[in-house]
Amino acid sequence: MKFAAPDFGFPSIAMMRTQVPPTFLPSLTIVTDDVASGAYTSHWLQKIKRAQVPLKFGTSENAHPLSQITIWEGKDGDVPKFDTFDESLFHVATLFIGKTNIQAETPELQFSSSDTIEQRTLLICQLVALLLANSNSGSAVTAVTTHLDAKSDPPTFQFVFAKNKEPASIHDIKRANKLAEVIRDGVSKPCQDFVTDLVDYMAIYSAHNQRHLSKHILDFAPPLLTQLDRMIKSGDPTVWQHEFTYKNKADEVIVLFAVGNGVTPLEGLLAMLTHLINISDRCQKPNVSGQDLATLGKYAHLLRESTLFLRFVDRIPGAHSKGLGVDLWEALRTLELFHTSTILLWEQLSDEKYKTVMPYLQILPTTPLSEFDFLAIGKKYKLSPSKSALDSPVGVFGPSLPVGDFWKFLQARAKKTGKPLQGHRHDWLKKYKALFEWDGAFTATESLHCEVKLGLDCLNRRRKGKIVIGVSKQPCLCCETWFDAVSAKAKGVKFILLPGHKKVYAGWRLSGIEDGDKKVIQKVWDMVDGIVADVKRIEDKDLVAAAPIKSQEIDLESVEISDLQAVLSHIYSDGTYYLY
Repeated sequence: MKFAAPDFGFPSIAMMRTQVPPTFLPSLTIVTDDVASGAYTSHWLQKIKRAQVPLKFGTSENAHPLSQITIWEGKDGDVPKFDTFDESLFHVATLFIGKTNIQAETPELQFSSSDTIEQRTLLICQLVALLLANSNSGSAVTAVTTHLDAKSDPPTFQFVFAKNKEPASIHDIKRANKLAEVIRDGVSKPCQDFVTDLVDYMAIYSAHNQRHLSKHILDFAPPLLTQLDRMIKSGDPTVWQHEFTYKNKADEVIVLFAVGNGVTPLEGLLAMLTHLINISDRCQKPNVSGQDLATLGKYAHLLRESTLFLRFVDRIPGAHSKGLGVDLWEALRTLELFHTSTILLWEQLSDEKYKTVMPYLQILPTTPLSEFDFLAIGKKYKLSPSKSALDSPVGVFGPSLPVGDFWKFLQARAKKTGKPLQGHRHDWLKKYKALFEWDGAFTATESLHCEVKLGLDCLNRRRKGKIVIGVSKQPCLCCETWFDAVSAKAKGVKFILLPGHKKVYAGWRLSGIEDGDKKVIQKVWDMVDGIVADVKRIEDKDLVAAAPIKSQEIDLESVEISDLQAVLSHIYSDGTYYLY
């Protein structure tokens, strides 16, 4: 894609000289690699801050977990009789996968040299989805597609969006209307003014995205400064830093900056990273400015495009710091999208063919589907609505699934497939520690993921051809499987989404379209069987079992959580860690 850094508002060399003085090296605060892992403590603190319900800890009358060890095999009654391993225990299977394999498959690298109309539309829809998502919670994840019909009277030009779990609120609709106004008014302006308008909208309505991602920079970048400083000062050859320095505009900007300040390219890279940290620190403030958000996106784009940064990360000797470099690279990916896709949005909508339809631009939420809608979708696309969709097409429900200990679940599945369990219960707990926390009375709180909700809306609108859907977070494995199945079966339609992160979430609600739902159910059970086959027997006799536990729950209220945070913050208050 043709994103040349100087053409799209990167700071001039003169400006960068004023922002990063030539004496930046002595003023750096270096965090050594030995303590870099402490920065991850802040992730845990942030999770506590975001908790919406009191934390609960289970306690037992037994003083030590090992006192619960008993001999299991043959002493816990019969295996429960489950009627079906399809829909009724689908949510238990997703829970099981989450406790054993956080990421069920290896995701594809999200790098593409293609620059098709669909790819550009995908990036634009993802940008709008990120702008509409009003927080980092799971319920705020947003999916967006675009619908244009210039031949209708009046013309139709819409971005349609859906949210996870809940329907769009009145506040969501107000934000959407404001965003539509900013886009309508901005496309007639020069590109830089359009970017300014959009980042000002971000600062007011969706700065949480940049604040969250820039927090990753504060965690990941300081140890890299240490490694970069060591590399610059060491006696090892660094002639490689001058190779391929003019392969792209990002490298060229760094080299020109370095030459203008009489330093090496690596020292120029050090200045860029230092300045990025300073901007990220400012973005943590409540009154973040649009200018800081714009600069953050520009620098993220610069480092993502730079081959110098990747060649530096590849030469870091420590595995931990090299991993931080990869984590930083991933955090910059979404930050860069705000910059490059904003320019892409302006380029596309300022084109002559959009002038007549721009006044009609709207950003609208989806509406729930009725039984009639499902039947019409089935007839139009040769798909099969399920009975559950016809009985209850909308709403959230959470059936209680008393599956008992996970070992019963595995025994029942082994009996169903006819394949014996190779490992004992002890072998499973040794390999997957999260199974110690298995909830035998699991309640599946189902929610229809936003991209599936939007896919159903597109089918209900009788869309044809390629349908692009952008999501504020990557699709999960169940959503990916559903879209692949529906695209393969539905007549005359193909859905296009970014590759997913391959994670499986408990509570993924079936869509009501059997052609997609059955493929998801089959995929999940295939993964369960694969996990079962992977655990081998180590001990001759099982050692660990789930004995009955008399326990009580202790609730930590928000005040107590704050006190706990204060204690942890005090422990790490020596300035070594970036705690925000």
